[in-house]
Amino acid sequence: MGGNPITYRDPTGLDAFFGGPGGYTQSYTNGTSTQQSLPAMTPVFSGSVGAGGSGNLGPLVKGADSGVAFDSRGHVCGYVNNCTGAGWNALGGGSIGAVISTGVGEVSSGISNTCGVYAGANQITGNSDGVSLGRFLYGPSYGTGAGAIKCETRYYCLGN
Repeated sequence: MGGNPITYRDPTGLDAFFGGPGGYTQSYTNGTSTQQSLPAMTPVFSGSVGAGGSGNLGPLVKGADSGVAFDSRGHVCGYVNNCTGAGWNALGGGSIGAVISTGVGEVSSGISNTCGVYAGANQITGNSDGVSLGRFLYGPSYGTGAGAIKCETRYYCLGN
């Protein structure tokens, strides 16, 4: 994709949604001339299904889940997600169950770090690639809270 990978910035946060820097594709002819075309305007949606849990002790929150992640371009990956946060919480609490997430951007092998907010066992996070995730845990829980959270997700993919 175009641009210098060292100085590249995504000021709109939409590159992950439209598939590349500025949403433009580049092609080269004989190594000298450059043609640019308008973006395909096809957003890449992603999601995951897994199982996990979360718990808190006073203001501190810890959560983890694992499962299968996928995107609208056909990529399928295993993932492990770990989150740590702090906020206003019940004295103690926890939850366990099925985890479902939605977002934009391709999934591929590697690590994605996101920051955001949580309410109960649910989260909304994003990162500098413009990727946003709504992560929802469905299952029994005790206690509640809300605050800030930071997550690290490791993706393990075959072929991408």
